[in-house]
Amino acid sequence: MKSLWAFLFATSLFLFGSSTSSRAEYHIGFLNKTGRRLDSVGLYFNNKKVVMRGFLVKGGQSTYGSLTQRLPSEAEVRWDDNGKRHAVKFKLRDVVPNSVTRDGIIYFVINENSTVDVKPIKWGDDNAWAELVKGLRPKGEYRLGFINKTGRDLSAVSAYYGEQKVGVAGDLPMRVKVGYSDPLEPPNPLRSRSAVG
Repeated sequence: MKSLWAFLFATSLFLFGSSTSSRAEYHIGFLNKTGRRLDSVGLYFNNKKVVMRGFLVKGGQSTYGSLTQRLPSEAEVRWDDNGKRHAVKFKLRDVVPNSVTRDGIIYFVINENSTVDVKPIKWGDDNAWAELVKGLRPKGEYRLGFINKTGRDLSAVSAYYGEQKVGVAGDLPMRVKVGYSDPLEPPNPLRSRSAVG
């Protein structure tokens, strides 16, 4: 009987992989705590680009996904700061729990001293998120959200207040569906419309 269970277990691993790899579905996030704008922000697995953010405003954050590939033991975050190239490697396997790779966001926090902290957060953990961004942004700041219901990939998605471009989501693939602008500061013209009109 034991040999039968061992055979079934080995077969399931061969056909479907381990529970972590077969069920992996997670997002990647960047958080800029340097106090400056960063450019060419990207994440690399085994020296291959996995996510490329491009620029990240001061205090900005951005998420990408969902990703289904298995996490490597080591990853690297690269970015440009005032024209200087930075690259930081770090271990992942001992930092990111399986529960997050199945349903969560792995944040890479770029600090003022050019170090990177790995902060895995499970979906719905509002307390962990609040602690992560505590004191990071000015009071009253907001973001614009974009939802793609067209059934097609969209590019250069942006919002305008009159003739002024204020929010850019960039590319919004059909499989992602939701995108956000960079953080915006008050006043919000949408809230003050009645005063203007």
